[in-house]
Amino acid sequence: MEAVASIYGVARNRWIVYWIAMASLVLTAFIFDLQIQRLIVWEHPPSTIRDLLRAAEIFGNGWGAAFVVLAVLVLDQSRRVQTGRLLTASLGAGIIANACKLIISRSRPYSLDLDNVTVWDTFGSWLPFLSAGPSGQSFPSAHTATAFGLAAALVACCPKG
Repeated sequence: MEAVASIYGVARNRWIVYWIAMASLVLTAFIFDLQIQRLIVWEHPPSTIRDLLRAAEIFGNGWGAAFVVLAVLVLDQSRRVQTGRLLTASLGAGIIANACKLIISRSRPYSLDLDNVTVWDTFGSWLPFLSAGPSGQSFPSAHTATAFGLAAALVACCPKG
């Protein structure tokens, strides 16, 4: 019985550490959010960084994720990788992010006056559905969610890769 209690205590402590880390990450993101937006909009990052971001954007696109899954399927000789899980994780994350955009409205940096705005001013009304339009649907990023979902699924399915 003591072993079960100690395992439960360790598992509970891991979740506490996880939630503290996530809360810290979110807080840090909000602290530096406007500074990063101003840097990108006003000072334009170097062309090397812009080119890298453009090249990486394909992994956040549904077709790009499908191409990566197809490549993994072709290259996996043992056929251990379950393509359904890869597709579900990547495309599902993007779909969930797009659904969240119907609940949360947030303006894109290029559509704001970054001189006179706070982080909270970048958020609009709740439940905008489609009325916010593309300029009000920047959060959460469906490209980032799709790419992260694909990456997390690849790590789970192909740890040695």
